[in-house]
Amino acid sequence: LRYLDVIRDQVDAQAAAGVRAGRLTSARARAVERLLNGVIASLRTTGRVPADLLPGLAQIVSPVTALFFLAQADRFDPAQLASRLRVHLPVLLTCSDADAQVTCAQVEHLVAGLRRGRAKTDFVRLRGVDHVLKEDATRSAANYTAPLPFSAELRKALRGFIEANL
Repeated sequence: LRYLDVIRDQVDAQAAAGVRAGRLTSARARAVERLLNGVIASLRTTGRVPADLLPGLAQIVSPVTALFFLAQADRFDPAQLASRLRVHLPVLLTCSDADAQVTCAQVEHLVAGLRRGRAKTDFVRLRGVDHVLKEDATRSAANYTAPLPFSAELRKALRGFIEANL
């Protein structure tokens, strides 16, 4: 998905978890969602975010990074770019049920673009692999720097992809 759409999904998931845990009311979660939608619309049209953001949102969509990073990263739809790849170009794409940053459902958007462009796509759904490609089913970003093993499942997929395509 576009970068800000991924951020929106992450914030929505965190708000839903806050409501389920009783740390956030449903009304407050809807207010955060509306505010974030306004911020995203502003970033996409002007490259700027409002100065009066809630502290939690200001950490995610900082006015300092808005123009130079967020607006630039969000300019492109990865699926649209992928659809322009050379026909039959070998592409290995993965997702994991334990990635707390990008879900397999979000990656499906990119898969659709690759298929429209007719790239030779190997799509591997990993299990228990975190966002930094380590074996960790906890879905906790706190473990990103922990000395956990690199995914054996991904190692196998990489080996097979390289042997088949290079």
